Amino acid sequence: MRQLATIFALVAAIIAVSACEERGPSGPVRISAPAPPGTADPANAPPPLPFEGVPAEAEENVRACIVGAPEACDLVVAASVGADQAAPEWVLDALALACEAQPAACPTLASLLSDPAKAGFDPMRARDVAMTACAAGVPAGCDAVLALHARLWRDRATLPDGVELPEPDDTAAALLAGCEAGSAPACHATATAMSDELLGHIDAVNAARLFDRACTAGFIPSCGRLAGAYASGAGVLPDGNLAATLGQRACDGGDPPGCKILGDLLAAGDVVEKDETRAVELYERACDGGLMTACRALARMLRDGLGVERDIDRARDLFQQACDEGVIVACRDLGRVLQAGETHARDLYGATCDQGDAASCLEIGRMLRDAAGGDRDLAGAAHRFQQGCNAGGAAACVELARMLVDGDGVERDRDAARDLLVRACDGDNGAGCRELGVLYRRGRGVTRDAATAALKFDRACQLGDGWGCHELGEAFAQGAGVRADRSAARDAFNRACDLGVGWGCARLGDMYREGVDGAPNGTRALELYAGACDDTPWACVFAGDITRRGTGGIARDRGASCGWYERGCNAGLEQACAAVQRYCPR
Repeated sequence: MRQLATIFALVAAIIAVSACEERGPSGPVRISAPAPPGTADPANAPPPLPFEGVPAEAEENVRACIVGAPEACDLVVAASVGADQAAPEWVLDALALACEAQPAACPTLASLLSDPAKAGFDPMRARDVAMTACAAGVPAGCDAVLALHARLWRDRATLPDGVELPEPDDTAAALLAGCEAGSAPACHATATAMSDELLGHIDAVNAARLFDRACTAGFIPSCGRLAGAYASGAGVLPDGNLAATLGQRACDGGDPPGCKILGDLLAAGDVVEKDETRAVELYERACDGGLMTACRALARMLRDGLGVERDIDRARDLFQQACDEGVIVACRDLGRVLQAGETHARDLYGATCDQGDAASCLEIGRMLRDAAGGDRDLAGAAHRFQQGCNAGGAAACVELARMLVDGDGVERDRDAARDLLVRACDGDNGAGCRELGVLYRRGRGVTRDAATAALKFDRACQLGDGWGCHELGEAFAQGAGVRADRSAARDAFNRACDLGVGWGCARLGDMYREGVDGAPNGTRALELYAGACDDTPWACVFAGDITRRGTGGIARDRGASCGWYERGCNAGLEQACAAVQRYCPR
């Protein structure tokens, strides 16, 4: 009996151990028969998805997406949403779950809801979804918020009827609330909207404060924007050294705009020591980071051989790259590089002019007028100048006015020319004021009025127009509309010379040769003539005259005078050639 009891006890123990193993750590374990070969084990099958329509090949990425894996969500969208087709409903459902699980997945959903050309366009939901990510500190969410409003503004004329749109003020308030709650990217987005007027208001002062706040919190892109503010004085007192420090910090943190700002400061050399070589390196780094304005800056350095060996071919390629990415000023630069006899420049300027770029209209208008890159086309030039003027380009208005004054390729209309020049001058365009002064001096389309002409020339000079200063100098020298004043004339010619007008330098040389407020100064006069000779052939003649005659203390030097006359002759000035024949026999 004792032996039988022992056996029963042993069996009971085995049964108990077996039951424990089947139960497992958390409850009973159902034991199933092995699945036949080639069939799935139902016990190991994943639970069904909470929505239907998912293709079998997408299920794995969908399951990863809905638990908050943004990379998997991107794969789902790439495989299921074409460029011209709306997202299937199951994709939107998956992204909605993903957004709830992980805010980093929200921007992907927002982008699908933001396209007005596709079914499912829902800008209110897009804004709210993107704002969820932004408030959680996801930079891409903040970017999506601003991108949505930019798109709504750009496409406002073609948006579907009856769609509720987010109010810019509401979005601005939501961004600011996210900032106040501690999201540095939300502070950056709020500041960007204020700085760039993306939500209907501009506030440079508060933008700078918010960039400072986000930068202090370690959000590197804000350091780059703050550097730009200190460089330009946007909302803060200009401080080049602080701009350079912030730019360096942003650049070291991988922010391309920060690299470019620092490069700009080093290339200019106004507030920090000039270092064009380092500027090129910074532009290269920012360009490699995808900043197209830096590619354009790098191209300009390569074109001009500043801080790097001159490389026109690479400059052209970089201008093309930036132009293709929408940097319109790069298109103009590219046009200038191509302008030497190439019709492609006309096509390029024409395309950007048709997009509303006034400067490109000005360039192609001048090419058509001057027969650069093709045949001369005065009517086409006038049309392009009109386009540029209509787009707000005062310089194009001035060019059109010049054609209208003389009837050059268009019907003469001096009243219209006057109106265009008044418009340009009132808009603080120096050339417009100067050309308006010329009308009054000559009595074209207006009653001749030397005093009004002098006032317009003075205004042009104040606005930095070198030829306006030259005209003002002539008015003072001749007493035309003002009291004759040789000292005032000298000052005006000096200003014109400083602004790069060769005739201003030549006329200033005349003043020194003749003597102003003292004895004649032939040495200074010759310096001025020599400096203007390359672009003002008459200055070469004047230099030849002063050295031939020995005026104002200059020693007579027949060889030197002949050299000056020959330079003027080589530039095509007949009077200089005549002087060579008369004074420089072979």
